[in-house]
Amino acid sequence: MPQLDRKVRSFFQYPDMPYLADLEQRTQLMLVNTNPALDALEPLPPNVIAIGGAHIKDPEPLPADLEKFIASSRDGAVLFSLGSNVRSDQIGEERQRMFIEAFRQMPQYHFLWKFESKLNLDLPPNVIIRKWMPQNSILAHSRTKAFITHSGGLSTQEASWFGVPLIGMPFFMDQIKNCQRAVSAGVAERLNFNDLSVERIRTTVLKVLQTPSYKENMMRRSQIFRDQETKPLDRALWWIEYALRHPNVTTMKSPTIELGAIRANLWDVYALYVAIVFATYKLVTGVLGSMGRKREKQIKRD
Repeated sequence: MPQLDRKVRSFFQYPDMPYLADLEQRTQLMLVNTNPALDALEPLPPNVIAIGGAHIKDPEPLPADLEKFIASSRDGAVLFSLGSNVRSDQIGEERQRMFIEAFRQMPQYHFLWKFESKLNLDLPPNVIIRKWMPQNSILAHSRTKAFITHSGGLSTQEASWFGVPLIGMPFFMDQIKNCQRAVSAGVAERLNFNDLSVERIRTTVLKVLQTPSYKENMMRRSQIFRDQETKPLDRALWWIEYALRHPNVTTMKSPTIELGAIRANLWDVYALYVAIVFATYKLVTGVLGSMGRKREKQIKRD
């Protein structure tokens, strides 16, 4: 916590800013971008509200050129986007060529690639690049068959909401876990950024596109994700207003917030168990040692 506190203070330089642990104790409401259909299960107190998918909007019509490009594909379209933290124009020309050649070998599919600058390579007619892609609307399109993604949290949620199988190529942090969970759920395959080849890209993409189970599993995931009493954004707004209506409510906060790290994590209890085991061990070994010494003395006297 001290290291994190120093990091935060380097960005927010307020003279009276409280210590982070104190802020945590004063938090009335916490909105977290998770959903049990996609994320690891956690025991959450009542004031921690899961609103995963709150950013997903109803799709808007696609620009005419993108709509025509997707609609003209024989077997459907594939979106390729590495999000905002990783840029496709920085993955190196060799890997760019690999993807283009792999896409060239799948002319029955059309590929929409979010590419942040000019690509100085010849594109096959089934590939289109744009500095920005309306990802939400493309994933919502009925002819979008797969999504090549960095496996970021928001992108994974959007693909899951619209039922689009994934080809994950994670780079760091939560992306790796997101991809692992998607693969385990049978809705994705993984590409290793450090072990790419034209053939590996082509076979992985085709495996997801041509194996029905990926789409079936993702549609089940989508149904579970969407089946909520209220929309995530509406739920977030309701709870924010609730916190404003009841600013001093403490009954929803976990009592562990008031405890120190030792008590909250039961380290004191574990220490007691260790002490009991150690004391028992010393007692037993002491008794056995004493009995052994007495027996040795008895043998010597005999």
